[in-house]
Amino acid sequence: MRIEPQDRPTLGLEEEVFIVDCDTGMPALISDQCREDLKRTLGPRYQGEYKACVLELVTRLQCRDPRHLIYEAAANRHRANAILARHGLRTLSLACHPTAASLELPARECKLSQKENCRYRRIERFKGDAVRNLAVNGVHIHIGTYEPMERHDALPILMHIAPLHAGLTACSPYFNGRDTGQESWRLRLLMMLSSTLPVLDETMEEQQELEQLLSRAGGPADDSEHWGLIRNGVNKPTIEFRAADTAPSLDMLIGLAALTASAAYAVRKGWLKRPRCSDRRALSIYQFNLEAVAAFGSKATLIDPFGSELRSVPDYAAAWAARCEQAIDAIDFGDAVAELMRLASRWNPGQDMRRLMAETFEVATAQGMASSVAATLSTQRVLRWAWEVADASPTTPWTQRARAAA
Repeated sequence: MRIEPQDRPTLGLEEEVFIVDCDTGMPALISDQCREDLKRTLGPRYQGEYKACVLELVTRLQCRDPRHLIYEAAANRHRANAILARHGLRTLSLACHPTAASLELPARECKLSQKENCRYRRIERFKGDAVRNLAVNGVHIHIGTYEPMERHDALPILMHIAPLHAGLTACSPYFNGRDTGQESWRLRLLMMLSSTLPVLDETMEEQQELEQLLSRAGGPADDSEHWGLIRNGVNKPTIEFRAADTAPSLDMLIGLAALTASAAYAVRKGWLKRPRCSDRRALSIYQFNLEAVAAFGSKATLIDPFGSELRSVPDYAAAWAARCEQAIDAIDFGDAVAELMRLASRWNPGQDMRRLMAETFEVATAQGMASSVAATLSTQRVLRWAWEVADASPTTPWTQRARAAA
């Protein structure tokens, strides 16, 4: 069974990236003129973020083809870099900057006319230095368009795909100049900061009542301040998946968006049901899987809540594809999901970063350079690698064929 393209779930991406100096690769602030240039050229596709050296690049949220979605994301990067280059700047598509001191990176100024900025000041008062360390970037995948109750009812099922998003994109092992011992330090930091609402409430009324209670107690004022890894889109008719790290290449996002949309469509059609276990057990499995991918990334061992089997991250992806096979076929996303399966067993940007760091450091010290100099050269090599990969993205054979056909 195939459906008409207009009946497919909608797709959208929000990608957070650093603004850095072209010469040093260090986070940089943009001038008022540069900000106006970005707004004039990108319009709503450009948004500021909490840290003043981070911007968000937004696609339309109404794409119905993962190929078009990724082309839009690539175009956003290209247009932003064309503007930033005139000011000696460019984007850096990494979840964490390897060496920047996160607490020293300034937040955007708060102006009374900018409600968004004042929201950040309120969060700072509540969480202090924990949130000031939030120099981390992710990609938020939006899947819609459904009614609020339908999205609410889908969350207890779809929350279990969030660890896959994190495991397949994990690329933030370095933070504040150190190897954190984690594959996704961004995810670890978000888990420490999270004020997420439970997604297992039986009714929307229960969740709304809880939101109001938390707000009255001085907690999150509204939906936008609940930093869950899966939630109803704030002022958007979507389900928002927020677990993916920002990575130099866009390739993995093609398949992730396609598989996630297929899962949402399967839930909508009644082809995918809740795991046959208690809510408490399901939530424990969800939390463990997030812990595992934060620590080990694509090498994690995950628990599949739909049968309690232990699976590698690639096998976990394959299990989701098998569960959603009917939906994948119905919305004609087979090529994109197949590309995800191909990448899942070989994609590991975090390991690439560690390898480049180690190789460059070893060569530099063997040539008699001081450790501090070797460390600087190692970081610069990783930044060059990130730029090279980003400039070549998307690169998958599937996208190349699609581009040639277009």
